[in-house]
Amino acid sequence: MSRKDALRAVRLERGSLDVSREIIHAARWESFAETCWQDVRFGVRMLRKNPGFTAVVVLTLALGIGANTAIFSC
Repeated sequence: MSRKDALRAVRLERGSLDVSREIIHAARWESFAETCWQDVRFGVRMLRKNPGFTAVVVLTLALGIGANTAIFSC
């Protein structure tokens, strides 16, 4: 099959090239978003499992954010 005939066959089967690009782009974004959501849920579960570690992490972040705000707010 020639290149021209192959492109025509794909367009007839799947629609236009723009539609195919949109489908591929949407699938990639949904996969990324789903993976990020799973990671966030896993992180929250692990933090709930270890409350002492969670307290240290929250305290460290609070001190770091407060120090940066105090230093760079001038």
